[in-house]
Amino acid sequence: MERPPTTDVGRAKSKRPEQAMTRRQSAASCRMPFPQRPVGGTPTATLRPIRRIAQVNGAAVEYEFDVFVSYSRSAGNVCEWVWNHFYPALKRCLEDEIGKAEIFIDRQLDEHIGKPWPDQLATSLGRSKLLVPVLSAPYFRSPWCRAEWATMEKREEQANNNGLIFPVVFADGTSFPDEVQRRQLHKQFKNYNVPYPKYVESEAYPHFHREVQSLAELIAVRLTEVPEWSPDWPALRPPLPDTPLRGRLPRFGA
Repeated sequence: MERPPTTDVGRAKSKRPEQAMTRRQSAASCRMPFPQRPVGGTPTATLRPIRRIAQVNGAAVEYEFDVFVSYSRSAGNVCEWVWNHFYPALKRCLEDEIGKAEIFIDRQLDEHIGKPWPDQLATSLGRSKLLVPVLSAPYFRSPWCRAEWATMEKREEQANNNGLIFPVVFADGTSFPDEVQRRQLHKQFKNYNVPYPKYVESEAYPHFHREVQSLAELIAVRLTEVPEWSPDWPALRPPLPDTPLRGRLPRFGA
């Protein structure tokens, strides 16, 4: 693959309107109130199943989302990068392939203030066709990321349908667990993991966009092959603290 030119957003050729979100605001909003308890062994070691609900308001539950984007929110630049660049680019590119695309990202939990967000995360993943985990070193240290991965991995086993997990690499790639190393890592974004909003003005951004386009093409094909939705699919999550976790997740720019 051709190596993209060195990014220098200060010498960007094109001039676009300044985005309202600052780096400091974006970083602050990434500090999600997720408990970071250690999880040992394999990704399923300390996870526990939760009850699946076959109906909502009397109606059968089926797929709601095409893709569930999973990423570590605890440290580093991945949170800003996902929101500033990866998520919007993936949504646009996937809609070029399939029309309207529904992609779950945890910011959408703000629409359901007062409900326990762990239940909402589990339900949203259970109603998603594919998982796209954005891998970095902190990803597999996060109990919640491990639970999301393990949930979809169990679904693959139960449905006898491999390929429901589309890992992409944001950083690292050498310290991932063995079971992850054995999987196909669909895209390497280590050369494009600049989180700042002005990255869209850089000479490197078109290279990033082409990689996202290629990923969207693969996802579009896989979406035609997913199994029918089942209420019996597993939904795993780490043990919860004694106090229920409710309320609004931090907003960008809030």
